[in-house]
Amino acid sequence: MAIESARPGGIRSIWGVAHSGQLAVVAGLVAIGAVLTIGFVVGRTAREDLLDARTAIHHGVVTDLVDQGLIPIRPNDGRAIAALDNAIRLRLLGGETIRVKLWSPEGQVLYSDASELIGRSFEVDNGIATALAGGSTVEVDDLTGIENESEQGIGEPLLEFYLPVVADGEIVGAFEIYEVANSFLTSLARIRSQVWTAVSVGLGALVVAFGSVSIRLAQGLDRRRREAEQHLAELLTAAEDERRRIVGSLHDDIGQPLYRIQYGLEGCLQHLDDGEVASELRRLVELVSGIDSSLRSELRVLYSGLVEGDGLADALDRLADATRFEGGLEVEVTGGEVAGVSGTAATALFRATQEAVINARKHAQASKITIDLRGGPGRAVVTVSDNGRGWNGRIGIGLATTHQRLVALNGSMRIERRGNRGTRVFVSVPTASSGDTS
Repeated sequence: MAIESARPGGIRSIWGVAHSGQLAVVAGLVAIGAVLTIGFVVGRTAREDLLDARTAIHHGVVTDLVDQGLIPIRPNDGRAIAALDNAIRLRLLGGETIRVKLWSPEGQVLYSDASELIGRSFEVDNGIATALAGGSTVEVDDLTGIENESEQGIGEPLLEFYLPVVADGEIVGAFEIYEVANSFLTSLARIRSQVWTAVSVGLGALVVAFGSVSIRLAQGLDRRRREAEQHLAELLTAAEDERRRIVGSLHDDIGQPLYRIQYGLEGCLQHLDDGEVASELRRLVELVSGIDSSLRSELRVLYSGLVEGDGLADALDRLADATRFEGGLEVEVTGGEVAGVSGTAATALFRATQEAVINARKHAQASKITIDLRGGPGRAVVTVSDNGRGWNGRIGIGLATTHQRLVALNGSMRIERRGNRGTRVFVSVPTASSGDTS
């Protein structure tokens, strides 16, 4: 189970930069999605606009034919059909338009430039039905219907327009107009090519912009992490110096005078007979001896935390000795020294191990603790195992602080609860070979 905790000071700054980086990535993805969406929408809109423009042109022609009185026409009225044919050949046929049909509401072809179709009736398809209902549609015709037998040999894609014919406010028929689609498809392809060229340029600009932002954020994150690591190293160095000074002061300024007092009291006892004074001196000797023992015990604990000098493995051995002496626990140290661990990283690793051992003594009520120091790929790992009652899942100040120290050095802490078989704590820091130490 991994520990997560807030990061004060420099660590909070690192988190802020990382959070900003995440926001930049999200914003970049949204922007790229928006540009791609615009590309698709513009392409589709261009297609619809081109078709609407052509439909509007045909609507104008149909309206003019109605206004000239050429529509409606009566079936078998040869003179009316000829007049309409002349107007349609003048206004519609030729160029891209290759076929025109005028349908009655009953499905009869009232006019077509293909004269063999005039007077024939067919089943009304969806496009004609839509036009007879007052709507306009356009589609690419597959030319499979029987009414398209005269167009089936063209061999090119066709656009088929269906338009209502309105006279005196009533729908009197439907026009069906065929156009060769090559010009339309060429124009549409050119527009789409221009759109996607612009989209590609925009995407390239976005990639460059957000790539630049990501690089700056990564550089800022790395700089802040190194600053935080440097501050932590200075803090740990100052703490170690203070610890060393306290150990020396207690030993020299208090420990040695206590020993001289005890030695003097014992010397006085040699010159006294038994009595109240001798009894009082013996009590004082016992008191001074007890104070000296307590002081030496505290010094042993303090000294065990000094990693520099003999190395991390020896510091862990001293921690094990102090734990045995203080708590009467069975403590075993396995593994050995790991190369490439900086002084700052070794101190952080030792403090994390010390915190795990203290928790095993205080909270887990363990009777046996194993401390294992190993080297992994680019990392030094300490595993602290105990046979206590297991971790309760709560994160106190000690664990939170320990985790923050490790995070500042690109280290990690993981706690594994093993049911009734105790707890296992994994702590690690990078070694010099990983290129990530200070």
